[in-house]
Amino acid sequence: MPQSIVVKAKTTEEAISQALNSLQVDRSEVTITILREPSRYVLGLLAVSAEVQVTVNSVASENTSSLPPSGCVWVEEGELHYLPPKEGDSAPTLLFSDPIRVKYKGEEGTQRVVLDEGTDQLEILLPENQEPYKHIDVEISSDSLSASVKVYHEEGIHYSLCDSPSTKIMQLRLESMRIDAPRVTESDIQHKLDVSGIKYGLDTSVITEELLKERSFDVVVAKALPPTPPQDSWIEYHFEEKQETIRNDEERIDHYETQALVTVDNGELLATKHLGILGQ
Repeated sequence: MPQSIVVKAKTTEEAISQALNSLQVDRSEVTITILREPSRYVLGLLAVSAEVQVTVNSVASENTSSLPPSGCVWVEEGELHYLPPKEGDSAPTLLFSDPIRVKYKGEEGTQRVVLDEGTDQLEILLPENQEPYKHIDVEISSDSLSASVKVYHEEGIHYSLCDSPSTKIMQLRLESMRIDAPRVTESDIQHKLDVSGIKYGLDTSVITEELLKERSFDVVVAKALPPTPPQDSWIEYHFEEKQETIRNDEERIDHYETQALVTVDNGELLATKHLGILGQ
C-alpha cells in the first residue's frame, strides 16, 4: 500500500518539505495534493494554514521499505554489510561464539563487539577451509608376493557467514558447505602402479566402476608365484670306489695296497652329469 501523510504548515512549500522529511523520500518519488492554500495575514495573524497530502508512489514505497534502518548490520551472500547510525542513534552490535572469532580495533573480542567506529578495523575470523583431496597408495606385502592399492577420498569444507537480515544486534552464525572430492580413475591407479614399479602379475580387472564409486577401498591388484631356489649341477658315478681301512697302529703304510683299483670294460658308462636348474 502507498504511504501517505497530511501536513499543515504556514506555507505550502513548508508543508511539502515537512512531509518529505517525515517520509524520507525525494520530491520525485511522491504525488503532492494541495488540500488547502494558506489564507493571507489579517492584522499580522495567519487566518488559515496550508494543508497538503503527500503520497509515496508505489515503486518508491517498495524501495523505501527495503532500506535497512539507521545504524545496523546484515549479512548478504556471506559478506557483512554496515550502515552507520545517524546522529543520536546507537551503534550496531555483533554477538558471536566459537568457532567464530572477532577482532576489533586490534583486540580480540569476547562474545560481543559494539561497532562504535565502523567496520574499517573489524576482522571476522572463520575456521580454515579444508580442501577436498584424493589419495592413492600402493602397498607391497611383507613377502613381496602381492601388491595392493589403497584409495581414499576426503571431502572438503568451506565456511562462510550465514545470511541475516538487517538488525541493530546480530548474532553471527556459521554456515558450512561440503565440497565433494575428485574421484579416482583407473588411469590414476595405473599411473601410480607404474611409478611404484609394479609391472608383473597385474590384474586390473578387479578395479570396477562400482569400486571406483566407493569413498575408500583396498584391493589386491598383483600376485606373484613363490620363488623356486636353483639346483647346482652334479655328477652321478656308476662304479664303486673301494678303500681299505688303514690301521693306525701299523708302522708302515703301503698306500698302493690300501687303494682298490676298479676296472671297467671298454665303452662302459662311468658317470652321468646332471645339469643345474635355474631358480625362479
